[in-house]
Amino acid sequence: MKINKFSLVLSFLASFNFLICNVASEGSDKYYVSLARECKDKGDRRQAIKYYEVALKVNPDNIQANYDLGIEYYCLREYEKARDIFERLSIQFPNDYSVVLIEARVYQGLGSIYKAIENYKKVIQLKPD
Repeated sequence: MKINKFSLVLSFLASFNFLICNVASEGSDKYYVSLARECKDKGDRRQAIKYYEVALKVNPDNIQANYDLGIEYYCLREYEKARDIFERLSIQFPNDYSVVLIEARVYQGLGSIYKAIENYKKVIQLKPD
């Protein structure tokens, strides 16, 4: 099978253009979420939190930034801050079992066992498998 060099170059340029277009532009909420994830992957949760907070200043409705910020607070055992985030998310997404599950774990961390049990029951209803 003979490959046309021109087709190969066009294919390369198209894929390169695709990559460039999908990179978050500097200053966007997605850019700061990306930086936050890099920090988290390196184990620097505090810096990750700072970037998530900047992302949310740019776009307060960024669901992923809210969720990830809540996870960071949970991992650092800052349960009150995590609770605030996951209570908001559970209102927006009452049938998202992952939100309800983390909220249950947050309540458990706070010692709110009754609320934790209620959420665990809801998780089982939402995702019985």
